[in-house]
Amino acid sequence: MISLAANQIMWTAFIIGSSSPIIFFLLYKMGYVSKKIITLFIIGICVGLTWEIPFALAGDSFHLILVDWPIDLPLVRNINYAFLDSLIFLIGIFLCNTILKSDSYLYTFNSNALLIMIIWGSISEFLVDLNCSGKLNILKNQKVDLSLSFDQLLQDYKSGVKKMKVYRQMKMYNDSTLNPELYQKNNS
Repeated sequence: MISLAANQIMWTAFIIGSSSPIIFFLLYKMGYVSKKIITLFIIGICVGLTWEIPFALAGDSFHLILVDWPIDLPLVRNINYAFLDSLIFLIGIFLCNTILKSDSYLYTFNSNALLIMIIWGSISEFLVDLNCSGKLNILKNQKVDLSLSFDQLLQDYKSGVKKMKVYRQMKMYNDSTLNPELYQKNNS
């Protein structure tokens, strides 16, 4: 059930992230979205890329992905996440416009707009952490299960229920009768 939910979240993120630039472009061409919104969308993508690209360069040792991404190409996941980051940024812009009843904060510093964006950023980060805490619980359960399995194996060895097997490696590839092709090339 948990992996199904993670898989659903991944597909949702993939579809929304991948389609957002196309949708914004179409809305702009049809006149439903202004050039200013497109510009803010692109700024949001650039802001998102400032941390998504370093995440990609850091590799799997830096972050843990429990669900395979549909397109396993370098940077595809990170660029898609940058599109999602831009949508989160636009929601923050919408909140500022709604609360402040003006977009003048886009052109001059406004501490209230900064506060709104900080609060919105904290809320969105909290929602991401809620999702990640579920993944962390899975990892903790796996660690406990693995530790118990290892402890049980050691106990079985101690009590004699299980016996260790010794395997010896034989270097048969050096035997000319077992690997004649290798020795034919050397003799030719």
